[in-house]
Amino acid sequence: MAVEKYQFERVLAALQALTGSGFIRRKSFMDECRVSSRTFDRFIADLRLYIPIRYDDEREVYVVDTAQEERRGEMLESYKKLMIKDDFLLFYAFVRSMIKSRYFFPPFSTDSGTSSQPKDFEKVLSMLEELVLRSDKAIYDKVEYYLSGHYQLRNRPHYKDVIQRILNSFKTECLIGFDYFRTKVKAMPLKLVYYNGKWYMIAYAVNAGGVVRNYRVSHIKRSELLHGEYFPVVDIPEYSFNKSFGIYMDEDIKRAVINIYGSAADDAMEIVWHKDQFTQIKKDKNGEKYAEIRLDYPENGAVELISKTLSFGTHAEIVSPPELRKQWIKEITEMHKRFKEKK
Repeated sequence: MAVEKYQFERVLAALQALTGSGFIRRKSFMDECRVSSRTFDRFIADLRLYIPIRYDDEREVYVVDTAQEERRGEMLESYKKLMIKDDFLLFYAFVRSMIKSRYFFPPFSTDSGTSSQPKDFEKVLSMLEELVLRSDKAIYDKVEYYLSGHYQLRNRPHYKDVIQRILNSFKTECLIGFDYFRTKVKAMPLKLVYYNGKWYMIAYAVNAGGVVRNYRVSHIKRSELLHGEYFPVVDIPEYSFNKSFGIYMDEDIKRAVINIYGSAADDAMEIVWHKDQFTQIKKDKNGEKYAEIRLDYPENGAVELISKTLSFGTHAEIVSPPELRKQWIKEITEMHKRFKEKK
């Protein structure tokens, strides 16, 4: 067993040297593996049965013999694949999926019209592809990212115009004016956010008493850059939406308790609706296990939380607070009434 263990360590050291630095240096290998000169020679002879290596007299090192290309070193090739860095593989797959998709980026103007795939992005992808060995490409192609929620392609012109004005507002520090349902708004954009398949603008509403609000980009109409009207010098209220569930911001934060039952209980342990939620497995009076999720939510974000709960059907229940549970039950009742009448 001891011999096999040491032999394994030597093979691993040799593979690391050949894939890392591209060569095996006699003295450093002997010191690292604590072997004699005779043992090293025997090891190199055994290694040649699996990997075509030769001695480079000029550099005084052992290297892979490129002249024996047809005699592929299966051991070395397999090790190279194992040494592919997972983090770069996932990063490459993510960037490639973003660039190839028509939905990850908002639409903007290009030489050929409105698009979400400018040619310059292809240069970024080419740079990444140069870092991927041809022999490894098949592995890199096995990971993909998909965007399930996104804007309608037919609405590209609207998104392009509004987002372009928001970005220009960032650059020039000019206020932006627009209609939002029945309200005329004059605002200082703070952030452009993509959340849950929708684009939002978080902005400081100058003509609404100086409050921070969220605006759906799809609902912003007749937007314009207000030249000559610049960002006011004011202390902006905190507008982070990371403290509670959802995109909505509200000072009235409440604690929700949601139970997930049956076969969905195990899956619930993997669900993260908010980074600060607390999830635990419990048992009811009959000994059946269920998952209890506790998280904070803003009052005006109740609709989204109810929607996520409804996605579990009969496997999920809003326990508290009472007003949220009441809204949830009302939604279920109205659904039943509407579709029962259609029969």
